[in-house]
Formats: sequence, C-alpha cells, structure tokens
Amino acid sequence: MNLMNLIRQNFRQWWQPPRRLADREEERSITFLELIVVLLVLLAPVFYSFRVWVEMLGAEEIPLS
Repeated sequence: MNLMNLIRQNFRQWWQPPRRLADREEERSITFLELIVVLLVLLAPVFYSFRVWVEMLGAEEIPLS
C-alpha cells in the first residue's frame, strides 16, 4: 500500500458527515486524561499571571517553608 492510499483511507475514516442525534450516545463521560488536560489548559493562565504578579512585587523566589 502506498502512502497516498494510506492517507486517503485515514482521511475517509476521520472526515465523515456528522451523526444523527438519534445515533449518538445518551450518556457521555470524560476520561481522566481529558480531565487533566482541560484543567491544565484552564489553570495555566492563572498560574502564569500569579508568577508575573509576584515578579512585579519584586520577589524573586517564594520560600516554600
């Protein structure tokens, strides 16, 4: 199988028309990995702005003890 056939096969597998609403699962759930990724994406700007705020106050390092 050459590369173009492989790409074409994968393209058809992933790019399909949307499913009908009646065919969708009734109960959806999120995996642990998806939850961690979402939390990291949402909390990253908060931690970054906190670091910038601490640097503006002049504190180079925050003591942990």
